[in-house]
Amino acid sequence: MFKKSLYNMLIEQSDGETLIFNTYSTALAVLNSNQKKIYNNIQLKETNEQNEDINFLKENGFIVMSDIDEFKRLCVEERVNRFDKSVLNLTIAPTMSCNMACSYCYEEKYAKFMDDDIINKLIDFVNKKISQTQLKQINIIWYGGEPLLSMDVLKKISCKIISLCNENNIQYSSSIVTNGVLLDIDTAKILKEQCNVTNAQITIDGLRDLHNKRRRLKNNKDSFDIILKNVDDIKDIINVTIRVNIDKKNVMEINKLVDYLIDYKKLSNKVKINFYPIVVKNTDFCSVEKKDCLNPKEFGKEETILINKLYDKGAINSIYKLEPMYSHVFCTAVCNNSFVIDPEGFLYPCWDFIGVKEKSIGNISNEKISISNEYCKWLLLDIPQQCSKCKLVPMCKGGCPSARLYDNKPHCDPRIMSLEQKLCISYDNFKNTLN
Repeated sequence: MFKKSLYNMLIEQSDGETLIFNTYSTALAVLNSNQKKIYNNIQLKETNEQNEDINFLKENGFIVMSDIDEFKRLCVEERVNRFDKSVLNLTIAPTMSCNMACSYCYEEKYAKFMDDDIINKLIDFVNKKISQTQLKQINIIWYGGEPLLSMDVLKKISCKIISLCNENNIQYSSSIVTNGVLLDIDTAKILKEQCNVTNAQITIDGLRDLHNKRRRLKNNKDSFDIILKNVDDIKDIINVTIRVNIDKKNVMEINKLVDYLIDYKKLSNKVKINFYPIVVKNTDFCSVEKKDCLNPKEFGKEETILINKLYDKGAINSIYKLEPMYSHVFCTAVCNNSFVIDPEGFLYPCWDFIGVKEKSIGNISNEKISISNEYCKWLLLDIPQQCSKCKLVPMCKGGCPSARLYDNKPHCDPRIMSLEQKLCISYDNFKNTLN
């Protein structure tokens, strides 16, 4: 006997077709009349598993065996992947110093840079991970502060870890989170050719005046034109994602920003645009006020408008993560082989708390990482039982671990609120390719 999957989304289209999407398998399909009839009546009678339409529904996860507990299966798979030692994820901040003074930044800024002693200990840390586990992949995110203020450190560490990966047949990937001010064409070439950095996330928060107000340089100069020139210069060297942080203070201007980026700067399909909600962070350094933040539904509504605008402008390839992909783990903060490393070598599960020593779970100088109470909080954070009936839980998994620990409740990921519209755009685009 079969039953309908808990994780199906059915979306009726204006052309009379019925889209079905499963958030666990990420299969997207149009149901024909017979498949629709079988699907609607699947729990009413015994079915023949050899039926072509039933096999189609089964293979795509739209129907499952009646005795399967889909939520327990999801929880077990997530836990197994969290403790997978074949992948090492490192977020490295070579400095917490920054050349900007953004109004909403939650990070404490201090001028210390990673020195050679910490660099060598970091490489030893990676080498031990390689020798002690069957590593197949190392993923690096360069973070800060502003990581490009410490290019020499970034290059040293990159070259050494890349060499270790080559010697041990380990796959290596690297990306950078930067404000973009220092990411000129020469720097981009160095990052790509010497450091294997393939992706850069750069933040732009509105048109010139508003962006410069929110993201001003410490020397009191404007950053907007510098950043946009760099984006234009490097877009063919490194994959660029423009992150647009949205709150109630700038939401009314983001439509115009999209017009500017696509129509004036001609960045259509040359960069990704990632709309992202500003949220209150659980640190002493966060100056964001809850009254200025959009709730998940408000953000989802605005993001839907914005991705529709991109699609209408023919910039479908600029839509960030248009086609949903299943993620075994929502955030690496709950994984036992993922670490955020500050300039002094302290380790953290989550970059929200980088530099907050009482939230540290150890130091790369230590022989091993002790399973402290702080570390246990993260490693024991399973998918909330309250989410068991939610059809979006395979993609959200209860939301941000940091927010869940702070509030002791699920935090719906605002970015999946526009999922239905993204699916409709994918379907419409598919139809257009057939014509």
